[in-house]
Amino acid sequence: MKLTTHSEKETRDAAHKLAAVIIQAKPRKHALVFGLTGELGAGKTLFIKALAKSLGVSERVSSPSFLIFRTYKINLPQFQKLHHVDAYRLKDPKDIVSLGFDTMIGDSHSIMVIEWAEKIKTLLTKNTHWIIFHHSDKPTERTIEGLPITL
Repeated sequence: MKLTTHSEKETRDAAHKLAAVIIQAKPRKHALVFGLTGELGAGKTLFIKALAKSLGVSERVSSPSFLIFRTYKINLPQFQKLHHVDAYRLKDPKDIVSLGFDTMIGDSHSIMVIEWAEKIKTLLTKNTHWIIFHHSDKPTERTIEGLPITL
């Protein structure tokens, strides 16, 4: 699905809609993975913060740029963890493997949202849901492509 948002609020609303889809997701054999791509400032982090809040994360969500990833507890029937990964600073996809990436992606009770996911594409499952963020000519307008309507 392709969506154009005209404000930060509308971008957050798109994340809330994705959360509603995630909550209805069927159990799976590995993590539910979302690969987010787009230029700096395209709305990826804003989207993830809103998604985390909608999934029940109560603590402050911030970009894990220097830590590479942060894990948040969620309390859904099929998911207990939300991993927020920021691959922007990675020089080689293998760099994240030593941080326990294989364990995270193999955990069927986890959701992974990965900013700059194209940098670690070779490590992602074929079932990764790709969400692409585009800037517009208007400062607050964004186009978001790939939002799943079912999982």
